[in-house]
Amino acid sequence: LPRMDNIMRTHFATVGASNWPYIADILRGRQTLTLVDASFTMTGSIAHAPNVADIGGLHIVPGQPLPKDIADFVSSFAEHGIIYFSMGSYLNAEILEEWRVERLIRLFATLKQGVLWKTTTSPRLSARLPSNVKTSKWFPQNDVLGEDDVDDIPIEPKS
Repeated sequence: LPRMDNIMRTHFATVGASNWPYIADILRGRQTLTLVDASFTMTGSIAHAPNVADIGGLHIVPGQPLPKDIADFVSSFAEHGIIYFSMGSYLNAEILEEWRVERLIRLFATLKQGVLWKTTTSPRLSARLPSNVKTSKWFPQNDVLGEDDVDDIPIEPKS
């Protein structure tokens, strides 16, 4: 707890954290409710004290309409749906070993679904992509995942 207290005071110094009580005192009962941005669907069942409530997903907002190019791509795969594939902000196709990129491309080519692949693009990569794959270094993830065609889609290989 001393380390947590130090982190709290460092990051919240501009709002007067130096005058706040020690973090262990706060956790021992000086507060009546603690809201935790977690969900049992992601963390599993965790026992909490009676004054702790999971509010995971509270930050999620309804999706907005997709940009036209993405909306057109998504609608062209309405029958089979869309897979949104992202390896996060730091891992992209340009830094992966070539054999891994090739396997991903071959895998995507076997799918009936369209694939929105969040990665940096290069002419070398773009020339090898199958027609069911659209790449971009950024997609409006919340809006994409809010689309009806991007939901609970079983992955099925082409016949």
